[in-house]
Amino acid sequence: MKRNTIGVTSFVTIALLYVLLSGCDKKSTNYGLNVIYMPSSAVSGGLNLNYPVPAGLDSATYNFTKDSLNNKVTVFLGVSVSGQQASNGFTVKVSVNKDTTNQIIAGKSIANAILLPDNLYSLPTSVTVPANMNSASFNLQIDDYNSFKTICKGKMALLTVVINSPSNYSLNTNLNKTVVIIDVNKLIGIKPYHIY
Repeated sequence: MKRNTIGVTSFVTIALLYVLLSGCDKKSTNYGLNVIYMPSSAVSGGLNLNYPVPAGLDSATYNFTKDSLNNKVTVFLGVSVSGQQASNGFTVKVSVNKDTTNQIIAGKSIANAILLPDNLYSLPTSVTVPANMNSASFNLQIDDYNSFKTICKGKMALLTVVINSPSNYSLNTNLNKTVVIIDVNKLIGIKPYHIY
């Protein structure tokens, strides 16, 4: 009887193992919608579109660089596409939405907020994500850091950066803009460094 129980147990174990292994599909299944978005617009966990600068623990994790040799500050931004089938690449236009920024300033939800002056920054007009990639970075560049410090000291400098007009895929209109909020005093307090 004991021998029969071992035989039945072995048979059941082998049969169960066969069913489990034969259920595994080795083919890759593509999941998710291919939707373009700005990762920086989601740093609040969906509460708002705010992207505080500076953020990070040290020069290895900051969301900016502060280059005293070239008198520049670079704020890191980016564009991504979700889904596993996104391999064709795409281009989006980059622009600024001053109306959104001015509404935030007028609403006084951010104390000491000002619109980042046009003459202090530069942005690319478009960003391209190459084929077989799902993201690319681009930068908000403060071109004259010394003037920026003088004009904006003690303020929160705001700029709403928007991506639109994708050449491929659809756009997530809830995450296609980022409100960059530069805490100027905190930024001034961080020691400059240069990435070589």
